[in-house]
Amino acid sequence: MKKSKLLLSLIILLMGHAMSTGCKPFKMEAKFDWSATLSAPVEYPMTVIKGWIGGNDYTQGLSDWGINNAGWGNEGRSIASGPDGKGVPDSLHLFWRSFAEHKFYKGSFALPKEKITAWFKEGFMDTYFDTVRKETYKVFIVGMGPEGRVTVWLQGGSGMQQEIARFRATEVLVKKEDLPEEEAYLFNEGFDESVMTDSMIIKKHYKAKLAQYGLPDPALYDDYEQRYQWQPVLELSGEGSTVSSGSIYMCNGEKQFRYQDEFPYKESRAIPYLFFLGWRDKTGKGHASWIVLTEDKDYWVRFKKGEDAMLPIDFERSEIRKAFKEKIDPNRPSKLVIRIPEPEKRVVEIFLQQDSITVPIKNIRHITN
Repeated sequence: MKKSKLLLSLIILLMGHAMSTGCKPFKMEAKFDWSATLSAPVEYPMTVIKGWIGGNDYTQGLSDWGINNAGWGNEGRSIASGPDGKGVPDSLHLFWRSFAEHKFYKGSFALPKEKITAWFKEGFMDTYFDTVRKETYKVFIVGMGPEGRVTVWLQGGSGMQQEIARFRATEVLVKKEDLPEEEAYLFNEGFDESVMTDSMIIKKHYKAKLAQYGLPDPALYDDYEQRYQWQPVLELSGEGSTVSSGSIYMCNGEKQFRYQDEFPYKESRAIPYLFFLGWRDKTGKGHASWIVLTEDKDYWVRFKKGEDAMLPIDFERSEIRKAFKEKIDPNRPSKLVIRIPEPEKRVVEIFLQQDSITVPIKNIRHITN
């Protein structure tokens, strides 16, 4: 009992001393349950030789995860490690090989810790069956793009995904003797070519694209960052229809989700390529509509086989991208109207509008149940 009183008196004394000398009281750092994974464009396979993300109390390695090319912004392999509660990471280090470019890149970057902490605390609202509840972010997705581009996204448990930072790594010249013995295979003659021709790494339809058009212009990954002041407008089977859930996938790797009656308002968004809507018509009948803006007739065929909902193979030449770039002023409000007048007829109409300009989008592949 005497020891407890003595300890309490000591704590009070130290706090009083801190306040009298102008020192700030000790504050515990907020901790969250997070992990990290890697991402890279399908046509630009990458492997991390040495990498990590972390802060004062915890660091997660990003090495020894094999070849990564799940698609820009799509998460690759992941692991759950460390304690459930970890401090927010403030540093990222990457040293990787880009097989398509035959180059090595390296960089160390400071992450926006305060911004990340605010996002973790704020979280987002999400639909869970018929209820709405608060969720938070769980996964850092670290993307490696051509010419050393690095993008970091923060993903929530339901898939909500926001970009938090972009960097540029430096190309480095590396000799075989500079690498650990277990990484020496990267200098084997023809190894880069074997990666680029491996059908388990780059699927047949992407190989056909590469044969026809070559590698995508690296500048595309800067172009995809262009944001427009567009808002989604849904017109579903007349008055009385209600939307219970939905999602928007955008070309910069961000994903936004709808709950109850509205998508969260955003001042600007990148160009979209995919929408999901869960809704009921005026009779109360439930519907699920998947809509992708592409000419690729096999997109949903591959999706049903287990492929992720990734950027369409023809997106850089797509109608929706051309419409935004050529018809829409990014500095003024616009809207994308999705109209499903008669779900039984499986008809979807999409219009891009700004002031007196209306651009119909015809290249649509959709599934409505």
